[in-house]
Amino acid sequence: MRETAIYVQALREGRRMSRARLANLIMSTENTIWRIESGRQDPGAMLFAQIVQTIDGKWDDIDWLMSTPDATADDAHRLAQQRLSSSSSSAQTELTDVRQHIIEDMLRDSRFFWGVKTIWLHWFGYEDVRSSAPDTPHDAGRQT
Repeated sequence: MRETAIYVQALREGRRMSRARLANLIMSTENTIWRIESGRQDPGAMLFAQIVQTIDGKWDDIDWLMSTPDATADDAHRLAQQRLSSSSSSAQTELTDVRQHIIEDMLRDSRFFWGVKTIWLHWFGYEDVRSSAPDTPHDAGRQT
């Protein structure tokens, strides 16, 4: 179990996540995370699953570390580094997709609110913002 704890710690640190942040995300305590990473506490299955999922660990790596009797700390670090490098390229792709969705949402929302603003202005008798004509029907009864 010690090698899996090393793997978890290496992934957490590789993702620049503090123990406090991880504990907050899984609704645990920083001290519990420290005890697990230092090998002083074996987590329950549910807690361990939450930790691995939160740090985006790979279950095949965990399985190999737990089932290989001669697995070492170096093996745990190597697997963690491989996971970090493989997930960084997919994370970059996901980030690009997220940015694109944000831009599309902003454009859709701005079009929607522009339409609402236009309807509101028209409803209350203000000049139609889309009209370039100097005089509109709304100005017919007004004296300047």
